[in-house]
Amino acid sequence: MEKYRVYEEGGQTHKGRWAELFEEEYRAVLNEVLDLFWDEEYLDYLRKIKPQDTHAGYFSKRQEGQDGGLESETRGNSCQRF
Repeated sequence: MEKYRVYEEGGQTHKGRWAELFEEEYRAVLNEVLDLFWDEEYLDYLRKIKPQDTHAGYFSKRQEGQDGGLESETRGNSCQRF
């Protein structure tokens, strides 16, 4: 999680490197595919979506003392689902 969201003392958070990379890639892909759409209303809709809003809820904010079960769910299970 710390590569996605960095938690500071006092509860402050900021984007980690993965969040920054997501936003960079989102912008790049969106710019590559905009010419595939011809509906002006849809293009306006796509252009108004901020990359930080796109993934804002993907990792919900961690409550104090909770890891969301992520660590216990993934420990020892790499690639076992495939």
